Amino acid sequence: MAPQASEYMLDNDEEMGRLEQQHPVLKDAISGKLILAPIDVSHSGSRILDSGTADGKPPITTLGADHEYFGTEINPTVFPNTRPQNTMYAVQDINVAWPAAWEGTFDLVHQRLTLAAAGPAMENAVMQLCKLVWPGGWIQLIEAEQIVADDDGPAMHQFITLIRDLFGAIGAGASYAAHLGRWTKEQGFVEVHEQLFDMYLGAKHAQKKLGEQGAASTAIATKGLLQFVQGVAYQLTDGDPLVDTNQCQLDASLMQQLGANTIRVYHVDASSNHDGCMSAFSNAGIYLFVDLDTFNTAIDQEAPMFNQTQLNDFQAVLDAFHGYDNLAGVFVGNEVLNFANGSTAAPYIKAAARDVKAYRNSKGYRPIPVGYSAADIPELRPYLQDFLACGGDASQTVDFFSLNAYEWCGTASYTLSGYSQLEANATNYPLPIFFSETGCNTVPPRTFLDQAAIFGSEMVNTWSGAIIYEWIEEANNYGLISYGPEVAATATEGVGGFIRSGTPTPISPDFTNLKNQWATLMPTGISLSAYSVSASSLSTPACPTSTPNGWLVNGNAALPSIGQTGAATATTASATGVASGSAASGTASAPSASATKSTANGGKEVVGMTIALAIVMLSFIVWL
Repeated sequence: MAPQASEYMLDNDEEMGRLEQQHPVLKDAISGKLILAPIDVSHSGSRILDSGTADGKPPITTLGADHEYFGTEINPTVFPNTRPQNTMYAVQDINVAWPAAWEGTFDLVHQRLTLAAAGPAMENAVMQLCKLVWPGGWIQLIEAEQIVADDDGPAMHQFITLIRDLFGAIGAGASYAAHLGRWTKEQGFVEVHEQLFDMYLGAKHAQKKLGEQGAASTAIATKGLLQFVQGVAYQLTDGDPLVDTNQCQLDASLMQQLGANTIRVYHVDASSNHDGCMSAFSNAGIYLFVDLDTFNTAIDQEAPMFNQTQLNDFQAVLDAFHGYDNLAGVFVGNEVLNFANGSTAAPYIKAAARDVKAYRNSKGYRPIPVGYSAADIPELRPYLQDFLACGGDASQTVDFFSLNAYEWCGTASYTLSGYSQLEANATNYPLPIFFSETGCNTVPPRTFLDQAAIFGSEMVNTWSGAIIYEWIEEANNYGLISYGPEVAATATEGVGGFIRSGTPTPISPDFTNLKNQWATLMPTGISLSAYSVSASSLSTPACPTSTPNGWLVNGNAALPSIGQTGAATATTASATGVASGSAASGTASAPSASATKSTANGGKEVVGMTIALAIVMLSFIVWL
């Protein structure tokens, strides 16, 4: 059978590059030796197994050419095209039974930094490995203890926290290496030697090159994560802000200093070239959420419809941006429902998501998330949140839900602000959920204290971050930066009395306050695979039933077809406030992943990782 696609989170080249960088650092940590088991290799003919061999390079070929080497790996596409002398490769999952003919035949079984993949079955995986050793042979297991020192930097504390969370989420636990000796003894092994070695990554390593290689291997491992959103709303004018490359470069540079990794853009011109700006933001590590609608194509709550013209325009924006790898997602609507009795427009939002996803799939685009940005209407929010996720058919639901909320003002608390109710309404929601706008300015200066709750223990396991409104200073006084002093409203160098381009200058103290908040918060991203495992345990919410003078869509209502028009019902504005009504469910972004997001303000953070090494000998016992 032809080799299957890579089982790694990273592609093959990236994973092999990571292992190549990691190998010399690990070898240095264990005193320059790869095999510490006292195996006698002075005589030819030893059988040596390397489980999890990757590309078949060290350590299995370090004991000389006069032995038989066996390398096993779950992903056969990484095996070398040319097989070294006396070497055989085989596909083997450590959670699957080994060939019976191999049992009791190896002089040395070696495995390193692989066992966590067995999850809760790791003890059984060790037992199966032990069965492969012949009486008198040795097994050597190397695994990491996730330990950090007080003088390790915050980024590496975050990295280790992430690894602990990952291993916990997959059922491995964070301290499994401490059990290696006991597990092997229970299989009848004697002369069990357990050793601990410190492995330094980054600037803490005494040798600069090895420190850089350790940091590089860690950095490579951070790819493939679902990061937390730390963003800013970026709409400099009513036009497209992603067409001026020089301006984007200036803004992206300052956003990096702020600590932002995301921008939200509300209106773009699909016919324009966005390569320069998207590259500028990509180079700065910044992702884009873009609204698909325009002033003319947005779904109207008072006369809801979603017709072919609207869909064509939505498709055009998706066509223009789908190829950028820093496109994080798209919105099919922003605050469409903004009156308490406007819920009859909700099926049109869902229909737009359905049609955009169908188009995305028909074009063979990657599964770009399609979501909605909701107004904070307490009477509607819990119901709308559930309605957009209910029904059990993923082709007809949004991929994420987000909220424009300005409840936390000044020195308000988690409870007084209403955030505790937002959390209650979001717990166990089966889709990612985040704040698509936040940053109340009624009590200046803005301190952004809500960020500590969003990225802290109260909300971090449910909410996936926040986008601050907004980048540019305008008459509404929400800006984090300005491009110059105010000018006359009729001045040609500005729009509405504000200059819209140039060198961005932070507005004090708001810019610094947000920067300081984000710099002290260390939420950990998770891998897509780990998130998928977590999300699979969450159930689809029930479609809400209609309520008198409140939510007006009953159950899993049929979605309108293209061009179908709904009846207007929205007439009364609703004041924002603490959420009420039936509790919806919320996202649970389960901790896990195989890496961490770097702190946005950079820095060379280091960690000392302790390696647990178990070398054991299987005794030869004869019962008389």
